[in-house]
Amino acid sequence: MSMARRLACLMGLAAVALALPATASAAGPDYRIFVFTPRGDDAKTAAAVKAVREIGRDGGFSVVASPDPGLFTADSLARFRAVVFLNTAPGDVLD
Repeated sequence: MSMARRLACLMGLAAVALALPATASAAGPDYRIFVFTPRGDDAKTAAAVKAVREIGRDGGFSVVASPDPGLFTADSLARFRAVVFLNTAPGDVLD
């Protein structure tokens, strides 16, 4: 992925984070974001998840990252306020 595309993705995520309420209780963030990482744990994915977690730390939300497509159920997704599709390689990741 080109640097311009990565920057655009991170800016989009930052816009989503800024649109959400920026209140976090002393017990922790009030909401979670699910980061779907279909390509596993390569270096690009690890760096991108780290960047999203840093945005979350600054924005007051927690991040759950997983390559498991089984988490795409109504019950599981109900726990999250947003989903980020973090695809660092070409190809379809959803069926």
